[in-house]
Amino acid sequence: RLEQTNWKVMRWVSPEAVNERLVNLLLPAGAAWASDSQERKVILFTSDWSLNYFVEKNSEIEIKDVPFESEITELKKTGS
Repeated sequence: RLEQTNWKVMRWVSPEAVNERLVNLLLPAGAAWASDSQERKVILFTSDWSLNYFVEKNSEIEIKDVPFESEITELKKTGS
């Protein structure tokens, strides 16, 4: 089943980011927290502008357009 959404951009959040800090982040309108199929934290954005706004306002939080290497290495170790 396919559903249309407003999200156009997804970024993985650094596994180093502490949950308490993530709760207080300034998310742009329409952005949402989610998890990928491996339960890694991601943020969904409605546009590149929304992504750039988040980066500008939350520069201390590292995000990437691919999963972080440390998470991939951990998955290989556990065999998941």
